[in-house]
Amino acid sequence: MTKDSDLDTELRGVVKSQSPLNCARQTKILEHNMLITNKIQKRMDARLNAIAGHLRPSAVIADVGCDHGYLSLFVLTSNIANKVVCIDISPKCLQKTKDLLTRTNKVDGAEFLVSDGLKDVTQHVDQVIIAGMGGRNICDILENAPKHLLSAYFVLQPMNNITYVRRTLNQLGMCITHDEIVFDKNKYYHIICAQRGKQVLTLNQIRCGAVVEDYRSADYQRWLQLKIAKVSNILEHINSDSLRYIEMTEYLQSLKKCIF
Repeated sequence: MTKDSDLDTELRGVVKSQSPLNCARQTKILEHNMLITNKIQKRMDARLNAIAGHLRPSAVIADVGCDHGYLSLFVLTSNIANKVVCIDISPKCLQKTKDLLTRTNKVDGAEFLVSDGLKDVTQHVDQVIIAGMGGRNICDILENAPKHLLSAYFVLQPMNNITYVRRTLNQLGMCITHDEIVFDKNKYYHIICAQRGKQVLTLNQIRCGAVVEDYRSADYQRWLQLKIAKVSNILEHINSDSLRYIEMTEYLQSLKKCIF
């Protein structure tokens, strides 16, 4: 069996074990929701758990590119939100989320929308999750989102083009509140949280991270050392008179400023 099917089996067992509603209704619901939430968190990888850790209690959360549906399920079972809007451009991927929420008796708390990013979202949304996409794709979604959604709190996990994401958020009038790195399965992932607000980022912040306090984490410092080694190696193999050499030298200096 796959890990996904194993998780589904465990969660179905938890749901089926729920007692009929009685005078202790609320207590039992909370207990079972906590049990389900713990099972989900144990199966979610470090990347997904880190994303979940940045979510705030809200009325409505949109999960863009929901795919497997684990984050949507986490939102509903942990009572972070009353409702989650599950969004995917692929009807097939969206169905996977719907199937998971149906099997775990959480489908009533969800709305399902086939949409290219946030374009077709007309309702109010308090938070938006966009995880596991390319940085430019995420920026396209933000730039084409209905204006009323830009007042939401965004939890982003771009797979690449991180500098481009920071710059775009700044241009859209967003303030980056968290900008951390998480190590998971031999890879480093960036998680960026942002909300409406004024913020002027320095070039160093755009290159290396908007929130200086986040530089202190062990994962960030390990990523930093690997990045410094990689850039130093590149500099050894390019012409010192070239424009690229100058740019990479400046980037290396920026990276070294972040060492703690």
